[in-house]
Amino acid sequence: MNVDQRLIARLLLAILLTSLMTTILMGKQIHRRIVDSMVNTIGQKESFFETELSKAAVPARLLPKRKISPQIVISPGILILNETELDILRIQRNKSFHLPKQEAIREWQDGLSFKQDNSRTGLGEQGRAAELPHAKESNGIKSLYELQLSDRISLNRSLPDTRPKRCRKRQYLENLPNVTVIMAFHDEQLSVLLRSLTSVINRSPAELLKQIVLVDDDSSLPELEQLDDLVAQNFASIVQIIRLSERRGLIKARMEAVKVSSCQVLVFLDSHIEVNTNWLPPLLEPIVINQHIVTGPIVDVISHKTFAYTKQSPMTRSGFNWWLENERLPLLPEDKSPDSTPYRTPVLSGAVAIDRNYFLQLGGFDEQLDTWHAEKFELSFKVWMCGGMMLYVPCSRVGHINRTPMQSISSARNYNFLPRNYKRVAEVWMDTYKKYVFDKKPKLYKLANAGLLSKRKTLRKALKCKTFYWYLTKVAPDFLKRYLALGSPAGFSGVIESVAFPGFCVDSLDRRHTKPVVLARCTGNKSKPEEHQDWSLTKDHEIRPTNSKYDCLEAQGLKSKSLWLFHCHKNGGNQYWFYNRRQRWLQQGQLWVRCLEAHLPNGHKVGKVLANKICDRNQLEQQWKVGLSAPYDPQREPS
Repeated sequence: MNVDQRLIARLLLAILLTSLMTTILMGKQIHRRIVDSMVNTIGQKESFFETELSKAAVPARLLPKRKISPQIVISPGILILNETELDILRIQRNKSFHLPKQEAIREWQDGLSFKQDNSRTGLGEQGRAAELPHAKESNGIKSLYELQLSDRISLNRSLPDTRPKRCRKRQYLENLPNVTVIMAFHDEQLSVLLRSLTSVINRSPAELLKQIVLVDDDSSLPELEQLDDLVAQNFASIVQIIRLSERRGLIKARMEAVKVSSCQVLVFLDSHIEVNTNWLPPLLEPIVINQHIVTGPIVDVISHKTFAYTKQSPMTRSGFNWWLENERLPLLPEDKSPDSTPYRTPVLSGAVAIDRNYFLQLGGFDEQLDTWHAEKFELSFKVWMCGGMMLYVPCSRVGHINRTPMQSISSARNYNFLPRNYKRVAEVWMDTYKKYVFDKKPKLYKLANAGLLSKRKTLRKALKCKTFYWYLTKVAPDFLKRYLALGSPAGFSGVIESVAFPGFCVDSLDRRHTKPVVLARCTGNKSKPEEHQDWSLTKDHEIRPTNSKYDCLEAQGLKSKSLWLFHCHKNGGNQYWFYNRRQRWLQQGQLWVRCLEAHLPNGHKVGKVLANKICDRNQLEQQWKVGLSAPYDPQREPS
C-alpha cells in the first residue's frame, strides 16, 4: 500500500471514529428523552392501574411488589403479618400491643360532607335528643322506637363525631378490600331501617361498599311492603333484598345473605343503627394486615325514646360471666394506647367485619343456634381458639338503638331457645368449664336439647383449635379473677358445711332481704348442691348464691351479727369474707378478727349462723368445709 492509500485509510478511520462518538453522545441524549417520556407514560398508566385495582378491590396483600424506577413516586409496600407473627402478637403480654404501622396510606374521609354535616340543624340533627310533645301512641301500644318521632327525623341526619381526636387526621391503606354489608331484620320500623341503610351508603366510600344485602325474616308490618320500591328507586345498583317466607331467626337469616354475598369482606350490622363518619376504612385495614384478624367498631348508644346519639366511653373490652351475659372488662395495660389504635377483646359484641373466606373456613355461624343470641360467643371462641384475633377499633364508631327490655321482643318459638343456644356453645367450645354455665341454672339446662353436635365438634378438631383453658388464660387472663377464681386459694364454689354439725349447711331458704340465712340439713350432693345452699366466694371477697349476680352475704346487727342476703354494695365491710383454709375459718371484715359460727341447739332441725365472735381455733363451731372439692376429714383437724 503506497503513502496516498495509507493516508486515505487513516482519514476514513478518523471519520468513522468521529461519527461513532457523535452517535453515542447524541444517542444518550435521545435515550434520556425517550426514558423520561416513558417514565411519564408509565406513571400515568400506574395511576390508572391503581385506580382500577382499587375499584376492583384486589386484596392489597395479594398484589405483587413492583420494582420501578426511583424517579417514580409510588406508595411504599404494605406491612403484613404472617401466621407465626400473628400467633405471637395475639397473646403477647410483655409489651404494648400494636399492629404494624403502614405507610401506603391515603385520606379516606370526605372533608366536604363532614363540614356540611357540622352545619346542619333540625329535629334530631347532630344526634341531639328529639321529642314530639303531642305524639300519639300506635293502637294504644307504645312502639319500640317512638314510631312518629322516627318518621319525622331525617333519614340522612347529621351525627356528632365521637371518635378520639387523633382519629380525625388518621389515614389508612390506599388499597382496601371491597365490602358486603349484611342486615337482617324482622318487623323493623321502615324509617329506622331506611336511616340505617342511608347512613351506611352515605358514609362509606363508594369504591369499598359494593353490596348491601337486606334479609327480611318474615316481617308482618304493612309499611315494609314499600321497601322494594324504595330500594329500586334509590339504591337499585347496590342493595339486594331477600324475603324469607317463614321466620328463621337472625342467625339463619344472616347465613342466607352470606350465600349471595360477592365481596371479600363481610360486615354484619343490625338494622337499627347509624354509622358515623369514616367508619369503614379503620375496620378494613387490620384485615389487610392478616385475614385472620376480625374487627368491630366501638358501639355508641342511640336512645329508642329520643334518638339522642351518645358516645360510648370509656373504652372497654367485651367479656362474659357464667350466665353467658355480656360483661364490660377494662383494657389490660398492654392494650392501652394514647393514639387510639385497635385493641384486643375476648369477645366482639355488636357489628363484626370479617374476611369472607375466613368466615366460611370457620364454618360460618352455627345454623343450629336458634333465632338469635349466643352467636357472638360461638364466633369469638372459635376465632381466638382456632388461630385468629379480635380487635375493637376506636376510630370506627357505629350508633346502636337500645331496644326496650327483651321480653317485648317477639319470638317465633314456643320454647325458651336461649338455654338451647348457650348449652350448644358450651358443649362444643367450653370443655370442662361448661359445668360452671350449667350450674347457674341446672334444671333449665338439664331440660334443654342442644341438638346434634358432631359436625361442630368435627369442625373444631379439623381446625386444630386450642382448649378453652388456653382461651381463658391467654386471651382473657383477668376473667377468672374478676368473676370466680376457680380452684384458687381465695375462692370456692359449692356448699358451706359446718364441721361441728356435719350434714348441716348454710341455707338461704330463698328468703332474700326478708329473714336471716340459717343452718339447715344439707340437701343435694357434693357435685350438685341444692340451689339455696350453693355459694360462691369471689375474688372480690363476696359470698354470693351461685345462681345470683346481685345478692351478697352480709353481717347485720350490733351485738348478735346474723347473716342476711342483701344487694351487693361493692364496699367490702360487712360483705367482706376471707376463707382461711388452714383454720377452716370464714373470717368477716377486712380486719379478719371475727369468724362465722354455727349454732344448733340440741333437738333442733334449724340453727343460726352468726358472725359476732372473735376467731378462736379451739371453737369447732367456727370451722367450715366449703366447696365441692373439700370433703370433711377429721384427721385434718387443725391442731
